[in-house]
Amino acid sequence: MQHVFPSAAALPANQLKFYVQFSAPMSRGEAWKHIRLLNHEGKPVDLPFLELDQELWDPNYQRLTILFDPGRIKRGLLPREEAGPIIEQGKPTH
Repeated sequence: MQHVFPSAAALPANQLKFYVQFSAPMSRGEAWKHIRLLNHEGKPVDLPFLELDQELWDPNYQRLTILFDPGRIKRGLLPREEAGPIIEQGKPTH
């Protein structure tokens, strides 16, 4: 991995997507086995991403678009109520 965008020190709680930029082309079909989001305690966040069967790679397979599960972002939806928000204000993620 070379970069993650947006690369701000803090993300808004309603951030819906981000990009991971790699320095060389990557293989398709295995992204979800290798990507995880850690909470402020360094523990994995349970199912934070919208894991589509069709991975969202650029034509060169060097930039992957990752979507947060919108059900965990928007208030009042069942996934957020059951599992909690993905990003919490004032708490870092890794």
